[in-house]
Amino acid sequence: LKNRGSSPFESTVFRIRLVVGQSFLGRFTVVQLHDPKLMKIVCISDSHHNHEKIEIPEADVLIVAGDFTRFQNPRIQDYTEFNEWLGRQPVKHKVVVAGNHDTLFQINPTLARSILTNATYLEDSECVIDGVRFWGSPWISPIGQWAFMLDDEQRAAKWDLISPETDVLITHSPPATILDECGEKWNKERIGCDSLFKRVFVVKPRLHIFGHCHESYGQGEVIPGVWSVNAAQSDEYNVLKNKPIVVEI
Repeated sequence: LKNRGSSPFESTVFRIRLVVGQSFLGRFTVVQLHDPKLMKIVCISDSHHNHEKIEIPEADVLIVAGDFTRFQNPRIQDYTEFNEWLGRQPVKHKVVVAGNHDTLFQINPTLARSILTNATYLEDSECVIDGVRFWGSPWISPIGQWAFMLDDEQRAAKWDLISPETDVLITHSPPATILDECGEKWNKERIGCDSLFKRVFVVKPRLHIFGHCHESYGQGEVIPGVWSVNAAQSDEYNVLKNKPIVVEI
């Protein structure tokens, strides 16, 4: 693994077209200069209101896979400050999916969406950027008293909406068995979603970006042809620890 730059929160580049089929969960990485023919995507998740400490490199697309507000009692100010931060990043396109801590997007979605002016917000919806199709969805398994929690049958219905033409899938939840293991604090429980795994196996997006499980930050190919990225920035104690992950497709 070779890091670019000296900052602890600078990014690491993964070239999907070279690594898929050769690596398991980031065992090794090929690092090369950016190919202008490829789309450079920066992936982050679970920054929990510490986004100002993250250094985002120049790229084509910034993906935020949820939980950008503080861990406890998020405020309206969290959303406005996050939106302002997005506007300062050296990335042309920003795509955001909410997480279970971003409660305003479920309690008052009209207000939340009106605040987020510097990004495209996806919730069981898609956008197309330079011919690449992105689909985003925030749902997770029930845990505590947070937002976007559905039972198994309801989640499966949401995943069925994912377009079979999706190139880049963004969910807050990991799929079952893929980068979904919690740490000792949570008895190493796996919190991924079975029905999401099944849908990803059918759709086979080139890239699947998620977070939620802080302790399983990383990347790799488990489902053939699908590069999975858990982009969680925070550790199990909600301390900002990990770098953004940059991939090229």
